[in-house]
Amino acid sequence: MKDNKLCILLSHFHVRSHEKYKFDILNYVLDFYKKQDCFIILVGHGEVGLPESITGKIDDFYWENAIDVSQIGKGHPKFCIKGYEIAMKHGFQKILKTRAEDLILRDDIKSFLDSKLGDKKLIVSEQTSLQNNMIGDLFHYGDLLFMYNLWISLPWNYRTDGLRNLFFNTMNYFQSDISKIKDRFLFAEVQELEWVCVTDSWNYITNKPKNLAYCYWGLNRYQYMGGF
Repeated sequence: MKDNKLCILLSHFHVRSHEKYKFDILNYVLDFYKKQDCFIILVGHGEVGLPESITGKIDDFYWENAIDVSQIGKGHPKFCIKGYEIAMKHGFQKILKTRAEDLILRDDIKSFLDSKLGDKKLIVSEQTSLQNNMIGDLFHYGDLLFMYNLWISLPWNYRTDGLRNLFFNTMNYFQSDISKIKDRFLFAEVQELEWVCVTDSWNYITNKPKNLAYCYWGLNRYQYMGGF
């Protein structure tokens, strides 16, 4: 069955002509996930094409050879939705979605996340706060179709960010029933997930991360909202 293998969607990735170093970071991420025999989908855009060193390690991708600035800082909805559609085309029922420059730094990610998910539909993490009209849009794990339906529940509002869009899409999907949202969702802390940012730890001289295990996503950069 497809879901015996972890399907990973790597998103929120764009490369300007002077940012080719991002491909080195992405290569590190891909090598980590390939060791766990993951099915990897990459979505993104750039002023340069994808090198063979990347395409040879991913199972499918959607890439635009131009930067779509409308997506940056807005949740990259066009690309995430396209990634979900690719995963469904391949027959997956669950998916892990993260930033392409991040890692879930665990030896058996799928077993850990499945155990954590239990009978819920979706695990989310920071920056989630229903009181502040925010649902984290960077890390998701769970039911693929459910995830997809949340992202397409409403037309994306490009006047605000992905956090608010996902909140209002979710509210629309559940007809503003907060109890149903809390029943279907599970919030997990960044440290518990071992969600780390490879970019923040990257040593540009050695071309590899340094102290990666301590580079939790958003630490000392964004406010942790603490969940529901």
